Amino acid sequence: MGMVEHGASEERDITWLDDSDNPRISADGSKVLFTDYSEHAGKDYAAYIRNSDGSPAIRIGGGGSATDITPDGKWALVVMSGDPSARIQVVPVGAGQAHALHWDGVQPDMAHWFPDGQHILFIQSRQSGGAAGLYMTDTNGSTPKLVASGILSWLVGPSPDGQTFLIPQNGAWVIGNLADTTTKPVPGLQSADVPIGWTSDSKHVFTQVPNLTGITIYKVDVNSGQREVWQVVKPKEQIGLRPMTVPVAITPDGRWMAFAYRTDIGHLYRSDTLK
Repeated sequence: MGMVEHGASEERDITWLDDSDNPRISADGSKVLFTDYSEHAGKDYAAYIRNSDGSPAIRIGGGGSATDITPDGKWALVVMSGDPSARIQVVPVGAGQAHALHWDGVQPDMAHWFPDGQHILFIQSRQSGGAAGLYMTDTNGSTPKLVASGILSWLVGPSPDGQTFLIPQNGAWVIGNLADTTTKPVPGLQSADVPIGWTSDSKHVFTQVPNLTGITIYKVDVNSGQREVWQVVKPKEQIGLRPMTVPVAITPDGRWMAFAYRTDIGHLYRSDTLK
């Protein structure tokens, strides 16, 4: 994993173990949440938090995939694939008591914090007693409210003003309004785009597109569709670099970005004695 500041070309190496994935970042860029999928984590994986100053990562929670961190960096959401208890785990990054949210017939797959750190948007991608779609709840475990129906593979949300979200729908990216659940297409987002976060003004989104040496991050106006290159991310490890498909974590001010990448390196051997 790496971390880079907007406008800088040199990354900070924040790698931990050998299979870190899905970084999430606090609003000030000081903390990075990620999931370890290596054999060290065991079959249920492990969530870690690491300060951007390079201090050692700290494991949090009891297993599962970390999906989001509150803007203040104090709480994480952790979801375990195939969890028989179908829980969203609310886990403290430091002091605090972890607790789980559970509803019969609901199987959360991906969860995101609202800016207030009290409300949550989550995806249920499988029919599991309730309809597949996007739901809204809170840290008290209120009955989830269906916001958008359909099988969803990705979610960007909610916006910093807490009013909208961004999802793929019928082959296009659409903005949804949380007040009345209406949606509208986003001009300027293309099929190769992977939206990764909102800007502080809730009027633009950051999106990434892979290239031969890394990714290009664009800033897109969700109303006009105008797009501009924000940052070209090029990991320093270029030998054996695999296509960067993992979404980048980016702060709403666009200053800090955390990214995961993998390399495959082969070995060539020569023998003069084999017959």
